[in-house]
Amino acid sequence: MKKQKSVLSIVSALAILLLTSFAWSENNAFEEWDPHFDTGDMSYFAAIGFSPWWGRVGLALNPGVEYIVGEHRVGEAVPLSFGIAGIGSFVSDVNYGFSELGITVAGMGTAHLGFKNVGEPFEWLENFDVYIGLGLSLDLLQPGWYGHSRIRIASKQGTNYFIRDNFAVYIENAYLGRFRNYLTAGVLWKM
Repeated sequence: MKKQKSVLSIVSALAILLLTSFAWSENNAFEEWDPHFDTGDMSYFAAIGFSPWWGRVGLALNPGVEYIVGEHRVGEAVPLSFGIAGIGSFVSDVNYGFSELGITVAGMGTAHLGFKNVGEPFEWLENFDVYIGLGLSLDLLQPGWYGHSRIRIASKQGTNYFIRDNFAVYIENAYLGRFRNYLTAGVLWKM
């Protein structure tokens, strides 16, 4: 799994470098390139994910909200949007035939790279928005003998695919406290 993440990270970085070099070129190919999230946008999202943990199987429900606080253009072309997000995680953890519940809340800063109106030769990317988030989480309820709450690092990374201007489906990988959520898929509404 670590090898796949490393390869994906390298490919993503190379794609962003390639797009940035096109954006800074003299022909100004990305003049109309816009973000999918503008300052002041509020979005609500919910996802269901697979949460394996220490050899166990778990299912997670992750609702959340995000507010976009600002935008920045790199090289006057590449649009980045920055936000703050609050996320909840409800994990049903199956342990030796017993089901246990874990509840975590997290707050994080986010960064989005949207491809709206990116233009040729990358018009096939126009519905996509890739994002990362980093912050802190608090375990409110731990399953079994783990019992006590802790403040932990939280992170997420994923891709939104906008079906309409205010509605997207997404996939992400998240680490919220004690729980990792792999293969998470959800829906997002933007206001």
